[in-house]
Amino acid sequence: MSMLHNLKKIDLKLLAEELGETVPDNAKIFEIKEMIGNSDLFKTDKEFVSGVVKSIMEDRTTKEFSNQSALEIEKIKLAQLEKEIELQRLKNQSLPGERTSALLSVENLIKY
Repeated sequence: MSMLHNLKKIDLKLLAEELGETVPDNAKIFEIKEMIGNSDLFKTDKEFVSGVVKSIMEDRTTKEFSNQSALEIEKIKLAQLEKEIELQRLKNQSLPGERTSALLSVENLIKY
């Protein structure tokens, strides 16, 4: 049962179900491992079980990577929105008279 050592509870539950076992919602990790170890497929076809374990782990890794990528995208979008809000806030703070006086002073510098 060394192939079960690094599996998470959800992975063990999926494996047990793939092996035809019914896992109660409140089952503990050691109980699920016992169910798997006592299943006929586990006893007779270790290669099949090993393939299922590999598939379950790959699926979980892919989902975790996808979720992490989506989270990073959302963080970037949030940072962009924060910058846009800050820019709009700064635009709103500047008064129309300040803009024209700044433009006039720039124009005066250009003339001379």
